[in-house]
Amino acid sequence: MQAGLKPDWSHWGHMTEVEVWDGVALSLDIEPSLGRATISRLSGDFGKRLELARRNVTASFQSDKPLRATAIIPGDGTDVPVLLAQFASWAARTFDPIPQELRALAGPSARPKSDTSVELSTRERETLLQLVIGMAVGGYGYDPDRGRNEATQQIVDDLAQRGISLDADTVRKWLKEGAKLLPTVPAKPNSG
Repeated sequence: MQAGLKPDWSHWGHMTEVEVWDGVALSLDIEPSLGRATISRLSGDFGKRLELARRNVTASFQSDKPLRATAIIPGDGTDVPVLLAQFASWAARTFDPIPQELRALAGPSARPKSDTSVELSTRERETLLQLVIGMAVGGYGYDPDRGRNEATQQIVDDLAQRGISLDADTVRKWLKEGAKLLPTVPAKPNSG
């Protein structure tokens, strides 16, 4: 692609938010300032990506859509501003290919689309489970020895408020796994 058609990454890299259509242009390695009509002529994928991005934007924190609007603007949803890092992370998981410069704006969590499975070592898995159970016990009063725990639903509700949808059975499963790693506390002798 010609040099003038490529994004000025030194400019875009300093943006905190972009309109949805700007992000789509960047995902195609095309300078957004060229305008929608020119970008549409340069890339047949622009319309498809734009529609997909538009359908993944929400202003609601209760929604599980991955892109959060930072302001509400009347229109077709493609002028809505979103955080650039959030858009870049979503684009890295959704589109293939995307420019390395955009992937870099998403941070280290943006793996190439083909790398969808993450394998943890036994030690990493145990560490994550210990973090989960430690926070559940310390922050929610989770008691692994009780059959029913109100903490499980509290965790589900708190996650939902942050746009993370997990059901109670999934949370319960991982809490039980984590509880297996809790240190055993010897029973205190009766001083009767």
